[in-house]
Amino acid sequence: MRHADRQARPSDEHWPQHQDDRRPRIVVLLSHLQRIQSPSRLALEVHDVLPEFGGWADVRVIDRLFDQALEYAMELEQTGACDFLICAGATGAYLRKHLNIPVILMDSSGLGIMHALVRAGSISRQVGVLSYRDVSHEIDSIRAVLSIEVLQASYKDLRSARTQVRNLIRSGCKVVVGSPMVTEIAEEEGITGVLALSAPVCRRAIEDALALWRGSLAEKAKRRRLDSIIHQLRDGVLALDKLGRVESVNVAMARLLDVDVGRALGRDIEELAPGCGLREALDAEREFTNRVLTLRGRSMLANFTSLREGSEAAGAVLTARETAEVQRADGHIRAQTRPGRFAARHVLRDIVAESPLMRAVVALAARYSHADSTVLITGESGTGKELLAQGIHNASHRRDRPFVAINCGALAETLLESELFGYEEGAFTGSRRGGKPGLFEVAHTGTVFLDEIGDMPLPLQTRLLRVLQEREVLRLDGIEPTPIDVRVIAATHRDLKAEVAAGRFRDDLFYRIQVLRVQVPPLRERPGDVGAIASQLADRLVRRLDKLDRPSSAEGMVEALLPHLQAYDWPGNVRELQSVLERALLLGPFQPGDTLDVPTLAAVMPELINRPHPTSASVGLRHLGKATESAHARRVVDECNGDLDAAAKKLGVSRSTVWRRLQSGG
Repeated sequence: MRHADRQARPSDEHWPQHQDDRRPRIVVLLSHLQRIQSPSRLALEVHDVLPEFGGWADVRVIDRLFDQALEYAMELEQTGACDFLICAGATGAYLRKHLNIPVILMDSSGLGIMHALVRAGSISRQVGVLSYRDVSHEIDSIRAVLSIEVLQASYKDLRSARTQVRNLIRSGCKVVVGSPMVTEIAEEEGITGVLALSAPVCRRAIEDALALWRGSLAEKAKRRRLDSIIHQLRDGVLALDKLGRVESVNVAMARLLDVDVGRALGRDIEELAPGCGLREALDAEREFTNRVLTLRGRSMLANFTSLREGSEAAGAVLTARETAEVQRADGHIRAQTRPGRFAARHVLRDIVAESPLMRAVVALAARYSHADSTVLITGESGTGKELLAQGIHNASHRRDRPFVAINCGALAETLLESELFGYEEGAFTGSRRGGKPGLFEVAHTGTVFLDEIGDMPLPLQTRLLRVLQEREVLRLDGIEPTPIDVRVIAATHRDLKAEVAAGRFRDDLFYRIQVLRVQVPPLRERPGDVGAIASQLADRLVRRLDKLDRPSSAEGMVEALLPHLQAYDWPGNVRELQSVLERALLLGPFQPGDTLDVPTLAAVMPELINRPHPTSASVGLRHLGKATESAHARRVVDECNGDLDAAAKKLGVSRSTVWRRLQSGG
């Protein structure tokens, strides 16, 4: 082969670049009826133009017998030694039917046929032109210029080519213009054959091959970019041809199918994912969205879309993601779109725990935070049960998820039901368009805090039990339950065992919510915490009141009040303590060392001065000795006609304490 580098043409700078700068391999395959001495006349024409393409293509020119052309071309294809074939006439059309590599036909039209007719006209004024399949209409205008008589004919195969050459001879033609095989037939029949193919035709065919090469490089670059994008997707993507064979698959889908990407290509979908129904969907051109499929034992949320080329089915695309990952994503979406009020502000270290009793409570809560079981927090009102619940949530692995709190005793039954479980559109008059998610849905992947659960109506207790057992919630007027992942922390000031005995609380729900249990002691049982809690509350109150231009010293106030604070029993616990401190701040400003006289205390904070005497009929249990506690508790309960709540209020203790004293007295 002869070739040499040439100067870059103006269009060269626009050729697409490729990481593989290999030049295209082009084979010009010229077929002949009889063995000839190489190179043939057309081969010489091709060689004349090869120097123009030396820097851009590797071109070989091969002369072969016609009956050997297919075998040779198939060998080139199988060994990958050729990117493009260039052939003439019937040979090229024949090879196109049997090969996958591109076959470019040398087109004998335009300037090329004019040169051939000029040469033929110098031999005879009557010229035959034999073309493959179709005659050339532009020859009519050319022959008028050349003043020659041109007879045209076409052929489909070698046999018809011989017949047409003989017909042209009988019509008086002494020369026939055509492909190499046509010229050889003409010469076999005793007339002159002139090649319709020349150097310009060869040049154009090679340029066509280079244009296809550039286009294929651009297409491959797009394909690589698309493949790169698809392989970066977290969703699995798989493309099928119309026969159900895998054309493309990304890393995520290969992982879902438990197969290597390379081994998945070309395989039937039924082999990779048997029994998943994709073959049936492909054959029926049936699409689906958000369907749960089981692929290789894994639950997937899948979409299946048909592909078409024009009006013909061309395959389908499957996208899928594991349902567990979808649920996690759903949790992230809910968390990022939820209102800011669904967040826990306090941590366990915010809880004042100077007393051994409270330190034990905080330590137990810290241990409970590592579990996911339901927690029941008991204690009198105002002891900080929600503060403890927030601390447990923020110490758990759900700390970055929602913390949703609701007071079960603060809402009417119908309103509480819709708040907890949500409702569908049209569930009741005035319902929100599109429905509304309940707090259990809002708290998905987080924590629900059910304060005062002992006040929850019995019908809602039944629904709550189902939520806890099934881990799914059904909206009002809904038909499809929604799976949820929530931890429940409940709290109550009531004695739930007594409520169960009285038929006001379901026993199965009681056992379900008290898997883990912690009791917050009242303030009177931890006097060592009173001073620290008072200082914390006073600092907060001072900062708030300072904004109202009422400066005061929290330290001085607490110092002045501390003896009285520690002597008081605090039936309202921390809430009452905060109320007392806020009143005391109005007496300020305080300085360290200040004191308060009794008349001032009596006027502003009478509860700290006028404490009940133990000789009264309503004496509290804490003022009695252990030996008389049970008897006194029984006597007060009898006076209250068995009402434990009224007795507890009169005794100044919690209902559970009264219950324990009654039990200990036999």
